Amino acid sequence: MIGPNTNGDMPQIAASSYVHPTAVIIGNVIIKSNCFIGPMAVIRADEVDENGKVLPIIIKENCNIQDGVIIHSAKGKSVHIGPEVSITHGAIVHGPCTVETGCLIGFNAVVYNAFLEKDVVVLHNAVVEMVTIPSRKVVPANSTISYPEDFTRLQEYTPAIEAFCRKVIDTYKQLTYGYLMNSKS
Repeated sequence: MIGPNTNGDMPQIAASSYVHPTAVIIGNVIIKSNCFIGPMAVIRADEVDENGKVLPIIIKENCNIQDGVIIHSAKGKSVHIGPEVSITHGAIVHGPCTVETGCLIGFNAVVYNAFLEKDVVVLHNAVVEMVTIPSRKVVPANSTISYPEDFTRLQEYTPAIEAFCRKVIDTYKQLTYGYLMNSKS
């Protein structure tokens, strides 16, 4: 379902992006080119601030928002997803939130009120809240990072992790293209 929020804001979705028919995209959502929005994903920009506005959820180029992902934001807050970001199955991103270029958020991870600098990886079942994670760091699986003191648990971004992130982006670019071609036949 693609539809307006209570303010009448409609999603803006690039023609080169693929949205699965079971995805729900509501309100002031901007999805740039070559993105994949998977089955049962929910992207909802609908909470009105004190000025009667709904701030946007922006998803930049070449992102993949996989099955069952939820992206939402509190009133008066926004979510910005940079280019070539992978948000994998079942993850939740709740604004205010910024996820910069090349990040990967793993299965069932939660990112809330956080800033992920370039090339951050949040592994499965991790929680990141109310912090800025520095560029090229890895949040371990099943961990919670809520304070700068927790940064001692962050791992280094290795060439193997970089290659894995690149492989995910490339796979979903191919899927986006393939699904769009099939829908035109």
